[in-house]
Amino acid sequence: MAAVEWQLGEGAAPAPERVCVVLYPSGSHIEQIAREMLEDAYGELISSSDERAAIRALREHATAILVADVSDPSADGLGLMRRLLAMRQTVMVVAVANPQDNEALLQATKLGAYQCLKRPLLRQSLRGAIDDAVAELCLRGATIHSYRRLAFAGPGKRLIGNSRSMRDVLRRINLVRRVDCNVIIRGETGTGKELVAQAIHNNSSRANEPFVKLNCGAIPKDLLESELFGHEKGAFTGALQQRIGRFEMAHKGTILLDEIGDMPLDLQVKLLSVIQDRAVQRVGGHEQIPVDVRIIAATHQNLEQAIEDSTFREDLYYRLKVVTIRVPTLRERREDIPLLALHFLKLYRHITHRAVNWIGEDAMQTIKEYDYPGNVRELENLIQSATVFCHSDTIHKENLPRPIRTITGPPAKEIRVAAGTPLEEVERLCIIETLRYTEGNRRRAAALLGISERSVYKKLAYYNTPPDATQVDNETTSPLAPTSEQFERA
Repeated sequence: MAAVEWQLGEGAAPAPERVCVVLYPSGSHIEQIAREMLEDAYGELISSSDERAAIRALREHATAILVADVSDPSADGLGLMRRLLAMRQTVMVVAVANPQDNEALLQATKLGAYQCLKRPLLRQSLRGAIDDAVAELCLRGATIHSYRRLAFAGPGKRLIGNSRSMRDVLRRINLVRRVDCNVIIRGETGTGKELVAQAIHNNSSRANEPFVKLNCGAIPKDLLESELFGHEKGAFTGALQQRIGRFEMAHKGTILLDEIGDMPLDLQVKLLSVIQDRAVQRVGGHEQIPVDVRIIAATHQNLEQAIEDSTFREDLYYRLKVVTIRVPTLRERREDIPLLALHFLKLYRHITHRAVNWIGEDAMQTIKEYDYPGNVRELENLIQSATVFCHSDTIHKENLPRPIRTITGPPAKEIRVAAGTPLEEVERLCIIETLRYTEGNRRRAAALLGISERSVYKKLAYYNTPPDATQVDNETTSPLAPTSEQFERA
């Protein structure tokens, strides 16, 4: 399925009544079949053997479907698909190939083909594929239109993705932006939690008021209260003048409390008071200053576990958790990686003034296979680095950072457990064997397990795992485990 850059906004587009079907190349056996059965059903059929003419026809029609022969030696159907992807042209593609040409079908699938058909081409198969594509376009057209306004958090920063998990995030944003309630955004570091918060604010009734951010884990504990609530002159050593806090700065607008799980317990009590009273008291002051602020909290931590550990207040949790939005990790939405990579390429080729226009198949495949412990932020840094080190118009695998190039996705080690083994013991064994597999690299192990690095530490402590339990025994290590050269530490 072709990738889409999702946007936010009002309204819904009607389903397309007439659809343009472009056949490439013209004169193929596909054209005769298509014309016989599609001409009455759809608005226009266009056939072309000229790549530029095909692209022009696709761009001129708001709703278009491309039927491309990817095995025809007289035309480069795969090349046309690559150029459409490079242009970020949203087109539904039905690819047709010879039955033996599995490589062409594989490449077409990687390039985003909605459906792939093999010869001999049956009329009902082609009609069914195009009907399905039209139905998807109807749904997508309404959704894209209703999410039309981009949510920016700065130059080049926007929410991008067409995976099911990202669609769910955008639907929740679209719902919550209309309701003036507190929100908790959850997700690993680098997933884009701040972008989601910015999207909610930008598309809410508070959009023209301040959007104020504060990272609760980046400010020393003794200064955090002053940052949040302000202070009066002489309140403490160094307080040479009165200063308003972030809540007062955000009056009538939105405040993002990033890494809320790192807030000390004594300040959690004061934050709860602010939520209840809708007023702040500066450090060293006595006056209750009214504030009208929407609170969005973000965290990568398990707050439920923090409540059990008595490091986060349960009453504050439920005050903040009116609505929860979970931002998926990049490894949970791998289908978005090519679109994100091309977006960052476009951004950084302008910033770095490099004439880099494309990402080669070898590089793209490597980029798609990596696990990204640092999520979208790590992918952005990867593309920026590759753009700098690329000396042609195409990024190839050798332009990627060495840790990415050398991770080739070796097969995982098999773990056997007896039926009836308690689930906690299964989890413990899985964590230990994964750490052995990664030669003790906890960051890499966390990425493979789909949990945070902190969770790996906590679970090892919970199971009272001795330090030597995860060490690799060279005599008993599975032959499938990678060497240190193959599995360079991230």
